[in-house]
Amino acid sequence: MRDGMSFATHIRQSARGARAVQAMNTGGVEAFKAAQQARGKMVQRRLSQAQENPVTAIDIALEPNAAMVQRAEADNVRLLKAYPEGFALDATHHAHITMLQQFVRTADLDKVYSAACAVLAKEGTAIRRLKAI
Repeated sequence: MRDGMSFATHIRQSARGARAVQAMNTGGVEAFKAAQQARGKMVQRRLSQAQENPVTAIDIALEPNAAMVQRAEADNVRLLKAYPEGFALDATHHAHITMLQQFVRTADLDKVYSAACAVLAKEGTAIRRLKAI
């Protein structure tokens, strides 16, 4: 079984492979070609559906104030000395706290934005104080 593949998916793919081999053995090349064409059409349908329903990756994050950023950068330098293969903070990778990270339908971005703003306003995140330790 391949990594990340469910047992049921593995069984289905194994069964497809077995049918293809059986087609080659019993019906010859024509049956195998027909099976491959059907699979190609299925892939094309799935690609078309993905193009019709594009998704966007979002990351809703809390960004720390300047004091916390300085502390995070200093800790990052210290950690990189002990673990040089570690993750380095830089201009494109900055300290933050991810609250939500996922894919959403691009058509729903305005709804997601509105819902996130409503939650953040209700919870008063703008006035919360976080303490760096």
